[in-house]
Amino acid sequence: MADKERLQQIDRWAAYCKAEPEKAKKAVNGLVDAQIDIANRFYQRLRKTPEGRKTYEKLLKLRMERSGKGK
Repeated sequence: MADKERLQQIDRWAAYCKAEPEKAKKAVNGLVDAQIDIANRFYQRLRKTPEGRKTYEKLLKLRMERSGKGK
């Protein structure tokens, strides 16, 4: 049942995006910006400890490799 409701919500969101593209864009931008802020705060906390800095460096290296910039 949850899958059906989820698909219905996706259909409603798609219809809204088509009918109100500028409003939908603002809503999505706010969500994406909030996620980026949360991630940045996490990385700042992670880098506060020696072990966290090591983990952060590993994550950064992996991200660069996956984007093709670390080769």
